[in-house]
Amino acid sequence: MSFVRLGRAVVRVGNAYSLRTRLRPPVASSLTWTQQGFSRSKSSTSDYDTTLFIPVPIKTVNNADDINVGFELTGEPLEKSEVLKALNRFYKRKEIQTLGAENGLDNHLFHQGFLSFRKWIVESDVLPPEVHIMLSDILRGSGHVDDIFPYFM
Repeated sequence: MSFVRLGRAVVRVGNAYSLRTRLRPPVASSLTWTQQGFSRSKSSTSDYDTTLFIPVPIKTVNNADDINVGFELTGEPLEKSEVLKALNRFYKRKEIQTLGAENGLDNHLFHQGFLSFRKWIVESDVLPPEVHIMLSDILRGSGHVDDIFPYFM
């Protein structure tokens, strides 16, 4: 006989039937009962079809009048090949995929969002200054690829 803490209540695990009838999970399909307590299933986002969501392309406006403030502050242009390598390292990190899942992105949405984000970064001649500075820091080694996540979201 053991006890499990669920929120404010301490419940006895010995009688799983009574525990299940007293505590109903908020979403029955995403939570399952185990000996350790309720656990979230890996396919909790299977309740809806995410293939229906298509990222909206961001229009890149490249005017001759635009001033590249990020370039002026960092003093160097971004090498697109190095930026692509950094973006691929960002995409492959398990921690970033977990963060995306915590923010409601399943694998399909995460992939589609990344493709759109990468296309925007590569096709833009002039990036917003904060994005240019952040990417420049990553390429110089003073930043980490995880710093991309807020701009990705």
